[in-house]
Amino acid sequence: MRAKNSSGETYANVGTWWNFTTWKPTAGTWTTSLGDTFQVDASGNYVFDFDYTYLISGCTYQFINLMLPIADAQFSQSGSIYISGTFDSETTAHGTQGLANFYAGGCYGGSSAGYVSVGPYNWTATWSHA
Repeated sequence: MRAKNSSGETYANVGTWWNFTTWKPTAGTWTTSLGDTFQVDASGNYVFDFDYTYLISGCTYQFINLMLPIADAQFSQSGSIYISGTFDSETTAHGTQGLANFYAGGCYGGSSAGYVSVGPYNWTATWSHA
């Protein structure tokens, strides 16, 4: 780009040119430092099947997030089951997850825990395979 007037021409950034690379997270399975897994879709626009488990009062609760959009290399879900992540590169990420006032109603062999909060738990993740 350049500007032109009666004083002459001036190039954008005084002739200094910039270049940059855009990227998306690698599609496939990712594994977190907490032992959880999640998927990135083929387009690199969504996280899905984020699978994590908590043991509360003798009961195992498994959570699988269905589809979370990735925007500006980040994804998140808020509420009583929360998770957030940031992709640091095409093959690495970090984030947090936890429960906030989640109703844990008990299960066979366990006891009713009522409303519980656990976390936040910090995690790092790496791409595992396509």
